[in-house]
Amino acid sequence: MTKEKPLLGLPFTSKNSIAIRGMRHDAGSLYWHGRRAEEDAPSVASLRRAGAIPLALTNVPELCMWGESHNLVDGCTRNPHDTRRSPGGSSGGEGSLLAAAGSLIGLGTDAAGSVRIPSAYCGIFGHKPTAGANCKSSFPYNFELPFFCSTTHRCSSTVQCQYLTLFENIVGRANGYEFDSLFQVNLKALKLYYMDNEGSLFISRVTTDMRRAVRRVTQYLTAAHGLEANQLHLPEMRFGMYEWFKVIAIKNPTPLAQIFRPGGFNTLVELLRHVVGAGRHTLAALLSSKFSPLYRFRSQQKAEAFVASIENARDRFEETLGDDGVLSCRQPRVPHRFRIRNFYFLIQQA
Repeated sequence: MTKEKPLLGLPFTSKNSIAIRGMRHDAGSLYWHGRRAEEDAPSVASLRRAGAIPLALTNVPELCMWGESHNLVDGCTRNPHDTRRSPGGSSGGEGSLLAAAGSLIGLGTDAAGSVRIPSAYCGIFGHKPTAGANCKSSFPYNFELPFFCSTTHRCSSTVQCQYLTLFENIVGRANGYEFDSLFQVNLKALKLYYMDNEGSLFISRVTTDMRRAVRRVTQYLTAAHGLEANQLHLPEMRFGMYEWFKVIAIKNPTPLAQIFRPGGFNTLVELLRHVVGAGRHTLAALLSSKFSPLYRFRSQQKAEAFVASIENARDRFEETLGDDGVLSCRQPRVPHRFRIRNFYFLIQQA
């Protein structure tokens, strides 16, 4: 029984973009509201086979495309530590529920921080596996990012040591990811790097609190395990957010408005509807759709050259870390924010 059903009776929750048979699968979209999943996502199916029980779906921003968790179907999710503040997104419903001790383990997806940001804002453990792992049956289907995305999970701090390794193995097998063995890591043999501020030219500076937190972690590992800390310098990181949006434009040529609503929409008309209380899309969706064309390339040649430069930077990064490197870095740039602050980002990008 312990081998066949190692998670027997363990409840888990999932963000409303991962398919759970018979449950809602609309990712907080009014257009798709009422849509039901016809089958389980591979990660969910693996958990069921292991005996785990799906307990609930949690809130996301519209089609998971924002840094907090608000939509016109289910409303706004707040941070349980301070309800004036955001739990982050797009897996903010999971982050909030886990932080409030409403679930033991949660499933999420992460392409641009959708698990890492809520984990940081809500003070819980989050793990994003290798990019490309377990992306299947995540909605919307026509916006998959195997270059970045993976299905991931979070745990409340009370259960992470008990279930994390077992959970990772079960979910990983859904898409052919096997773990050969589990072994004790010799921490004294690791290479330690840190980056407390990437020097971005496109978003506000990292706050003092976040920079201090990175240095505290680095100092602890140095003192406790005798590691030598080296600051990582990667010049391309200064343009990281801008480059990320550029890659999105290459990987997904479909206009963002058509992803939110097949056939697209007139942004000005939708903004007017929003003002009079008859909006069909969140303000975040409208602004994202309006600004996304700014990142498109004018020629295929420029796009290919850009992708080559990104891959070169990634190769140098992986070569620096190697198989035994650890990077201590901030995520996100602030401890947690008030909801309106997320809109400053788009203003800065424009």
